[in-house]
Amino acid sequence: MRRIVLLLLVTACCVPAGEPVIPPQGTLYFPAGVVHLDSPDSPEGFLYVASVNTDRRYDFGSVTAIELSNVGSPDTGLPAIGATPNGGPLLIPELNVADRGVAAIDSFAGEMAAFRPPDGGSPLLFVPTRSERSRLNVILASGPLLSCFGDGQGQNCSASAASLVAFEKTASDGGANPSGLPRAPEPFGVGISRDGQGEVFVTHLESADSPPGSRGNFKTYLVKTSAGNPTITEQSFIGLGGGGTHSVEVGARYAYVTGRFLNPFGHLLRLVDRQTEEVLFTSLEDVFRAREARGIALGSNERRLYMVAREPDELLVVELEAITTASPTVRIVRHVPLPRGPNQARVIERAGRGDLVVVSCSTAGVVAIYDDDAGVLVSQLSGVGAQPFGLAVSRRGAGARLFVTNFGDGRVAVIDLPDVSRPDQARLVAHLGKPHVCHTSPDDPECTKGAQ
Repeated sequence: MRRIVLLLLVTACCVPAGEPVIPPQGTLYFPAGVVHLDSPDSPEGFLYVASVNTDRRYDFGSVTAIELSNVGSPDTGLPAIGATPNGGPLLIPELNVADRGVAAIDSFAGEMAAFRPPDGGSPLLFVPTRSERSRLNVILASGPLLSCFGDGQGQNCSASAASLVAFEKTASDGGANPSGLPRAPEPFGVGISRDGQGEVFVTHLESADSPPGSRGNFKTYLVKTSAGNPTITEQSFIGLGGGGTHSVEVGARYAYVTGRFLNPFGHLLRLVDRQTEEVLFTSLEDVFRAREARGIALGSNERRLYMVAREPDELLVVELEAITTASPTVRIVRHVPLPRGPNQARVIERAGRGDLVVVSCSTAGVVAIYDDDAGVLVSQLSGVGAQPFGLAVSRRGAGARLFVTNFGDGRVAVIDLPDVSRPDQARLVAHLGKPHVCHTSPDDPECTKGAQ
């Protein structure tokens, strides 16, 4: 290691004993991770949303495939980018999910990432889950149809998920591995290489104690696997030292890992060399003091890195140099105050111009947009929903369409930028799905409003 400068009540009469119960089809139940994929078969592409099942009302969480050209009623769908709906954002409760458009996963899903095989095969979705089994769920996304990777047409993808704590062996296991290591409890963030190699990296929020239950000798790992063969072995664990991790982005040579719960042993940013698996410590926490880092996004041409910090809530703009060498340079050039509770970040590249960076701010209920040319926030959209979290971007000509999961109300907000050169014109145009109250109290006035 080196240091460098749904909520639908299901009664027993409706579900046969012993059969697993997942959130009802067409329902987003505490949505978190989200991915948008273009498709030649659908003009608006597909949105894939992971439901967390945070209160364990169901046996599993789920991933839902939404064909965006098919949402709504015959008279009401998503507007064209640039069109301003009369009367404010459209309420589109009907997701019209296909019969095989929902896959079961473990509860407590985190982020989600997609891999497109170079041979043109169906994309794969990777979803870490923080339930007791701490597993990585892998789903085959064939447009509106979902199935479990390596499991034919099965849709219970929890059954085929790879455990990140399988190597926890204590004295009760015959003392084969009394340290209980390696293991990565509470996996959360996931990043996939962009060079077609399909290297998948997974973070975990909670450090592993050793031996298990001792609350001492904590270890943290970055878990590495292959998209084509997503198995987990003892060689999959790259030791990072102490301190939990949150998100990961994958560049040409390095995986960039943000640090969660920094005190007393954490690191704001660590780099893992994909060639040697050597860990490089940036010491950014010595320059900028924060309680933790969360979301991360790579800028165009890997010249910038954008990190979300908490307490203080700020966007860190990091300059990268010599990033394909064994001695890269990482330097904070700017930090910009954000609305309360920032979580995820996504980059919108602009030819010949600086990046736009979109940040979800869960506590404030705001989506903020930073312009790297101006060096400031140029838009802050309120009214997005309760606890905006996951972000996905769809480029459309000169503009872009953003999808934001609202963890607290069960819907997806749709935000349009008709022209990425004018980010100040971003506007909220629709909400997809029914709010949670429609499943808990169907006669609630808010539900009636949402179903119009």
